[in-house]
Amino acid sequence: MIKAERRFKGGLYYQAHLTWAKSVADDWSSTPEDAFNRRRERSQGNQVPRWRGVVVGIYELPFGKGKRFAGGAPAVLNHLIGNWMAAGTYVYRTGLYFTPGFSGVDPSNTNIRSGRPDRIADGNLSGDRRTLQRWFDTTAFVTPAAGIGRFGSSGAFILEGPSMSVFHFGLTKEVPIHERARLKLEMVSTNFFNHPNFSNPAATVGTSSYGQVLSIISTDGNRNFQLTARLTF
Repeated sequence: MIKAERRFKGGLYYQAHLTWAKSVADDWSSTPEDAFNRRRERSQGNQVPRWRGVVVGIYELPFGKGKRFAGGAPAVLNHLIGNWMAAGTYVYRTGLYFTPGFSGVDPSNTNIRSGRPDRIADGNLSGDRRTLQRWFDTTAFVTPAAGIGRFGSSGAFILEGPSMSVFHFGLTKEVPIHERARLKLEMVSTNFFNHPNFSNPAATVGTSSYGQVLSIISTDGNRNFQLTARLTF
């Protein structure tokens, strides 16, 4: 992990960190495809992205009494433009991994009519070739023939899904009313730029939506605004 931080100076604070990670295990699934060969489940799983970066910034706006601009503003104007603070958080991560699958056939003669398909090519496409209609190479996987006495050859969590990029923003202001009374105004917005972040594509061989991205992630999916006012005395 690489981390950078600047403490408050001139009304500005920021912190940034970038993390590279890889997690490999054979117990991502509670129901392994082949109970007698747990090593087939060894993979990077679907919980840890390869790269993740976060930038946090806080800035005291330079307006009003004691600030760089309008420092001599009258009291009424100072109440409007003074004591504002802006804060933002930007989060980026690469895609989470997912597993291709098939259904309707029992190739292993174990009365299991689903599982991982046969893999005949890599399956991952380069970034410039990925689209929402074809996120990965759908020709790289085929359904095994029924009754051949084995499981599909594809590994688990071998395909990379869409990345996530989201910016959260907030504004706060304190208004002194009396010696012991203060009004705090706050606006918070999640996904401020309303950037769409997509879920992993459908990955069941032979279905009508195979290889297509059909939805956005629910966490930080749509832009939201929240306004609050708090009086302390």
